[in-house]
Amino acid sequence: MDEKALLEKITKIRMFKSKGERALHKPLLILCAIAQIHQGNRFALFSDFEPQILALLEGFGPLNKSENKATFPFTRLANDGIWVFDKPDLLQETKKKDYQSAFLRANSIAGGFTQEIYDLLKCNITNAKRATLNLEQKY
Repeated sequence: MDEKALLEKITKIRMFKSKGERALHKPLLILCAIAQIHQGNRFALFSDFEPQILALLEGFGPLNKSENKATFPFTRLANDGIWVFDKPDLLQETKKKDYQSAFLRANSIAGGFTQEIYDLLKCNITNAKRATLNLEQKY
């Protein structure tokens, strides 16, 4: 995968829409994950992502607080082919299953970009910057 394909894959994620409004859950998680990469981490525990995502959703997410769940992007981003889990045997990555926060925390489930995407973002800061800018511009 080259830089162009990377940017296309990240900006073409499927997003939930409700009443014509796109849910920003996945783009916000991607931004948090890019920040994790530059702290030296490919994977981060759900319990580490959860407060970050909830804080961002508070400011940028839907007005309906019941839709502000960090579990949605954390588990469903795998369906877009850019996200994997450290314990895939505990999660069915290809199913649209909603997992409870308590399950993800209790099992210390960590998620992160696929190895290929991680390598492209980690080895070249320009790729990470462009991905971030593309997400900000699109959403």
